[in-house]
Amino acid sequence: LQAYQMFLFMDFQIVQDNEFFHYAQLHDLLGGKGVYNINETLHEIIYQPLHEKFREIVNIPNFKNLLNPKKAEQVVEAISDKLNPFLKEVKKYSSSKKDVTGVKKEIIEKLEVISRLEQSLKHLKSNQELTSIYGKILPNSEFEWGILLSWLFIHQLGRVSSDKNHELQSRSWFDEWRFSKYIKIILEELSIKEEEKTQDGISIIKLMVTLQNWATSNKYTEENLYSIFQSFFSEPEVQQYLNVNRYHNLLWFSAELFDTFVRWMFLIAVIDRLAQSKESAVNEIEALLEDYQKLIKIAKTSKYQVNKFLESLQSLS
Repeated sequence: LQAYQMFLFMDFQIVQDNEFFHYAQLHDLLGGKGVYNINETLHEIIYQPLHEKFREIVNIPNFKNLLNPKKAEQVVEAISDKLNPFLKEVKKYSSSKKDVTGVKKEIIEKLEVISRLEQSLKHLKSNQELTSIYGKILPNSEFEWGILLSWLFIHQLGRVSSDKNHELQSRSWFDEWRFSKYIKIILEELSIKEEEKTQDGISIIKLMVTLQNWATSNKYTEENLYSIFQSFFSEPEVQQYLNVNRYHNLLWFSAELFDTFVRWMFLIAVIDRLAQSKESAVNEIEALLEDYQKLIKIAKTSKYQVNKFLESLQSLS
C-alpha cells in the first residue's frame, strides 16, 4: 500500500471448507487480493470442470465451421467425441447414474439436421409458397445460428437426471450452472447487426428450452393451436418476452416479438420432425409451415390483441 491508502474488509464470515476444498482454491486464486463478486468467483471454481467441457463444444470456431458444408461433417464427429466428457460432467454435477447414450444420440441427430438445414429445403416436396416460408424460418445470420446451436447443446441436459419434466430441469440448470455467461460472449462476437441484442438471444434460448416439446406429434394439430397458445400466454416468461401489456382494458402483445417467438418455435418443431426421419415427416413439416403462416396472418388480423388472437384460433378448432 502507498501512503494514505488502505484495504477495507467487510462482511466477515467464517466458512467450513467442503470435501473438494473449493474455498482453499478460492484463497489460492485470490492471493490476498479481492474480486468484484466473491460468490460469482466461487461459483466459477466449483463449476470449472463442467464449464471447460462445455466450452470445448460451444465456441465460435465450432459454430462457424458447422456453417461450412465442407467442414460440417468433420466438426460433427469432433463434437460427438467431446460430448462424452461433457455429459459425464453433467452426470457428476447432477449426481445422476442414468445412462446418457440416448441424450447424446438425440443431440447428435439434431446437430446433423441443423448442419444441413438449408440443404433439407431442396428435398422437401413442398409447393413454392411453403418453400418460401421454410426459408423465412431458417436462421439468417451467424448470430441466429449461434442461438440455435446454443439451444441444441442445452435443451436435452435435463434428461441426464430424468426423462420426466426434463425441459424444466434443462432450463433450471441453464441458470444454475451459468451457461448463459459463455453463450453471451459467443453471441456478442457473432452479432453484427444493431437489432441483434445478446440478451434477446438468451431470452429466446430459455423459451426454446422450456417449450422444446410444444409441437410433439402426439399432441400437435391445427385444432390444438388454441390450447397451445392459450398455454403460452399463461406463461409469465412468455408474457414478459412478448411484452404482454394492458391498455384501455385490453391485453396486447408485441408484433415484432411475436413474429420472432413463433418463428423459433416452429423452427425447433421442424428440426424435431427432420431428426425423427419418419415417412410422414414431409407431410408434418408442410402442415407446420401452413400453420405458421396462418398464425402470422391471424396475429396481424387481430391487431395483436391477446383475446382476439385466441378467439380466432378457437374458431379453427
